[in-house]
Amino acid sequence: MELEDSSIFILTANRILEQYEAELADPESEILEDGDIVLNGDTLIIEEMNLKFPVTRKNDSVFGSVMLYDTIFDINSEGRLRKSGKNYLLNLPSDDEWNVLKLIFTASGEAYHCSIAHEDEIDIFKKYCKVVTETNEKGTTTKHLLSPTSKELKKLLKLQTFTDTTKYIRISKDVPW
Repeated sequence: MELEDSSIFILTANRILEQYEAELADPESEILEDGDIVLNGDTLIIEEMNLKFPVTRKNDSVFGSVMLYDTIFDINSEGRLRKSGKNYLLNLPSDDEWNVLKLIFTASGEAYHCSIAHEDEIDIFKKYCKVVTETNEKGTTTKHLLSPTSKELKKLLKLQTFTDTTKYIRISKDVPW
């Protein structure tokens, strides 16, 4: 079952939510491959999230709609939103470190969510600040840790960094909450 068939991001005053909506039309055996999904009569249960959805069973297939909301960012929690020039930086805590994402908003109502995902960007970062690379037991890079000063960060934001970009277009000012 693919939950990423369709998604809408909802921006409120203090949250960014991703709405996943998927039409389900799959063989029962394929759905049950995921150990967290259970079919109980005409109800699909995602145990990990304690969610239930009505479905229709026909022969060996299951049909229905699934809609989920995932909180991407909650400014009321431990996350921080900071402005740096024309950019906004989302700082999300993860264990003993922070994941940083760049947000760009345009006058035409478009928004861009930017992250670092390319090895060539790390080479740019290494030119301007200290980068610590962590590897696993096989020697494969698992993550890069960096802690630029404010001055270094401002310089890095002007360069070709944070290039893994998702574009969002406003479809409505109304949100259901």
